[in-house]
Amino acid sequence: MPASRPDYRRLSDGIAEEANLLVRALETVELDRPSPTCPGWTAGHLAEHLHQALAWGAMLVEVRAPQFIPPTGAAEGAGQGETDWTDAVNDLALGSPAQFGDEDGRDKLTAWLVDGAERFVAALRDSGPHAPVWTTFGPHETAFWARWGAMEVAVHRADVELLAGREFRLSADLSYDSVDFWLAALSDPATVPFYDPKVTNLRGTGETLLFRVTDAPPDAPSAWLVTRTPDGPRAETDPVATAGSADVVVTGGCADLVLLLKRRLPATDPAITVTGETALLTHWLANALT
Repeated sequence: MPASRPDYRRLSDGIAEEANLLVRALETVELDRPSPTCPGWTAGHLAEHLHQALAWGAMLVEVRAPQFIPPTGAAEGAGQGETDWTDAVNDLALGSPAQFGDEDGRDKLTAWLVDGAERFVAALRDSGPHAPVWTTFGPHETAFWARWGAMEVAVHRADVELLAGREFRLSADLSYDSVDFWLAALSDPATVPFYDPKVTNLRGTGETLLFRVTDAPPDAPSAWLVTRTPDGPRAETDPVATAGSADVVVTGGCADLVLLLKRRLPATDPAITVTGETALLTHWLANALT
């Protein structure tokens, strides 16, 4: 039976679990090995980026930030519409210290990752789900950062597992929440400064995409109907969605769907079924970038 929809505690625990799994996978690859899912990055860059992301999230929660505070070292204007956020994040990751290539450096990076995850999870647990804090969209509460963190760590764990050539599986309940979180984020204009500028190409004239999961929690809708409006995409849960209710219908398990939406799994993978106007999905995936 599918798991229940994850609550705040499960999301927080999931961050710690996924971080530990990522570290184990990282131990099997050379840090200078290029990542196929994050072009221009190596395994070391992936790890450094995640460390930076966790440190940023922890800091925001710890200080109950009332407004946006950029990550340490980020370019001026990043996240405020003045500088490309994706470029700023990329520059931070590419600034990884060169010594991560030796064993001492590997141990240091691993310790940073583990400590960063523990610090972030501790901050979330200490605050509870409703503490006031700045968020990119939605209610300005710490619950947002638990959802963000669970998706961030799981997706980058997938990057490392794929890089290592290992079989892996993301948990269905956390993946369900990540699908819901990702589509909600893309539907809110407030998030535009935190995406690749291509995200504005997702505006449309009423085109519809239906994303449907086969293993949704019993207490949650199993589909999201996304409509591309002139102001941007708008996603809504659709518990009675049918195959004929959208221009393109995309179906898969929760874990497979989040990997597809985050461009870690191709639409041609046997785990994914696509019917209707496949060009709409291709366009979506080419422009829904962070």
